[in-house]
Amino acid sequence: MEIIPYDPVYAEGLRPLLEDFERNTAKEKFIEPEVAMALSDLERGVDRALLAVDQAQVIGFLVGHYYRNQADKFRVPRTLEIAMVYVDQHYRKRGIGRKLTSQLIDDVSLREQLKVLKIISCIEDCNKPSIALHKSMGFRSSGSYSDGGRNYLVLRKSL
Repeated sequence: MEIIPYDPVYAEGLRPLLEDFERNTAKEKFIEPEVAMALSDLERGVDRALLAVDQAQVIGFLVGHYYRNQADKFRVPRTLEIAMVYVDQHYRKRGIGRKLTSQLIDDVSLREQLKVLKIISCIEDCNKPSIALHKSMGFRSSGSYSDGGRNYLVLRKSL
């Protein structure tokens, strides 16, 4: 298994995982527009992704972007947001989410031109495994908010 930057050659392999992610987290019933938008943002370079690939199969991904949630009080300049982390259910409990997150932290820490000072992740409060993973990697709680009847914990890590 290796962690690689997103490459369009993997778009079709990424699609089923994005669909699973959206199915599990979407507020709407119609997930295709969300998946199409996510792939489009990756193609246009709006979002960045890391892929976990095993024998040419995408088994996990992490999507990040500069923090741009206009409605949120926690907007901070020079902050990168982890928007999505997902691992195929058959590959969970193998440290893949940790490897994806570690690679992102290493990448932005080493690239001075990005001037990223903090990484933020907004996680639904019922997603205990993701919260535990982030906290074990040095993320600290910095608030919470509700959106559409769902409650989110805001976790932040300074670099």
